[in-house]
Amino acid sequence: MVAFSGGVDSTFVAAVSRDVLGERALAITGVSPSIPPSEVEEAKALARKIGIAHELIDTREMDDPDYVKNNPDRCFHCKDELYGRLTAIARELGLSEAAVRQRVARLQAAGVMQVVAVADPMTLGYKTMAMVAISVDGRSLRQAAEAVRRLPEVSYLVLTAGSFDMLAEVVCEDNDHLLRLLSEDLAAIEGVRETETFMYLRLLKEAYTWSLTEASPNGA
Repeated sequence: MVAFSGGVDSTFVAAVSRDVLGERALAITGVSPSIPPSEVEEAKALARKIGIAHELIDTREMDDPDYVKNNPDRCFHCKDELYGRLTAIARELGLSEAAVRQRVARLQAAGVMQVVAVADPMTLGYKTMAMVAISVDGRSLRQAAEAVRRLPEVSYLVLTAGSFDMLAEVVCEDNDHLLRLLSEDLAAIEGVRETETFMYLRLLKEAYTWSLTEASPNGA
């Protein structure tokens, strides 16, 4: 049984489960007012593509005052509600909670999956987000990238082809904080030649719902 959101992690686990367990594998997706209908439809489509049995269950995290408060730990309360429902279903199917925990632990130890909570920085007091494009001297790329990676404001960093060598997403408390980051911290990194900053005006989509490619989970 897989808690299936349609995200990249649960899709991978569902595909592996279907490969190993065949028709005994079951994917379960929670449905509630907090889940956009489009995400539920995407999960249903992915389950059909994988070929795994799929069920929808109603979850009631909106009845939990701790979830409704929308504090940084709201993901915990959401998952606590979902996993509580799944535990009851597992018992009905004759699958012990200990067995489920052992399987999850093995997947985590093998690096197949991670269980993380993604907090919204805007709710934590960070009011300024931006993507910073960075050009560096060719011979300094690796050292400069490592220095940028260590900056606490950088939440995402990639090396790129094209007009710039790196793209760094940064999260700052306000515009003054961003100014200090650009004019002092980034400017002080050896090899950085030029930066261009793209301020975020509104975040329209942030999703973790990549699907698997046609290749099998083991890359064969």
